[in-house]
Amino acid sequence: MAAAGATPVGPQAAYGVPPRSVDQARQRLADVAERMCRAIVPLVALGSADDRREAVRSLRASALEATSWGAGPSAFPGLDRS
Repeated sequence: MAAAGATPVGPQAAYGVPPRSVDQARQRLADVAERMCRAIVPLVALGSADDRREAVRSLRASALEATSWGAGPSAFPGLDRS
C-alpha cells in the first residue's frame, strides 16, 4: 500500500461491545471478511504480475471466509454493489 502512495487506516481505539450471540458473532466475522475483500480489490490492479496474483488469492480467500461465516455469495466480491 505504501508503494502505491496509500496510507493504511490505523487501529481503532475500541471495537464495540462483545457479540451477544453466536449469530451476532458470525455476522461480525462475515462483515470483517467482506471488508477485507473491499480493501484488497484495489490491490489487484497494482504492482507486478506476482503481486496481482497474490492479491487475487487473498481476495478469493477472504470471499470464501465471508461466505463460510454466513455472508451471501457475490459474483464480484469486494466491489461496491450500489
